[in-house]
Amino acid sequence: MLIRTTAPASLATLLLPGVLSHLHLDADDGEVLPKVKAAVGALDGPKGRLRRCLLTQTWRLVLDAFPMEPEPLRLPLPPVASVAGITYADADGATQTLPTSDYQVLGIGSDEASVIPARGKAWPQVVPWPETVKVDFVTGYGTTSDSLPEPIVEAVKQLAAHLYVNRQAVDLTSMSEIPLGIRDLLAPYRVFV
Repeated sequence: MLIRTTAPASLATLLLPGVLSHLHLDADDGEVLPKVKAAVGALDGPKGRLRRCLLTQTWRLVLDAFPMEPEPLRLPLPPVASVAGITYADADGATQTLPTSDYQVLGIGSDEASVIPARGKAWPQVVPWPETVKVDFVTGYGTTSDSLPEPIVEAVKQLAAHLYVNRQAVDLTSMSEIPLGIRDLLAPYRVFV
């Protein structure tokens, strides 16, 4: 399974004013935005701690084949908003688009979105070759920072502020990893795979 973004989001610039306010700063001194980007990067997308998308983004899931029925085709990176399209290489190797009437998307907006064949349909035969099935899907909480759950926004603010104030991963005065409160804010939103 491969997953690639086809339309990345820029959440850091949307959250910058809130982080500046959190730090009691009037303007970015050139050091805050990189910390906000690092905080967002630590949480967002398939490599982020949450394994979910924060702002609306378009992603492509690339598979070697459709799943064996009755297994659903599970979509990563919740909350999935929609499936934009499914393409595949048929038994002759020609690229085909699966009609939307041939599949059903389940669990939109949840942590467990998936795609199954429509009633009376089956997954088409594909050429036995890597990367033959491509699923384009839209995922994320929305297009503005206001659409994000408040605990995630607060965690980004705290992490970015921590990175700005403490340039080290460990507080040298107490020799402990900080900030632990961020884990508690994010725990309900983490997806385990």
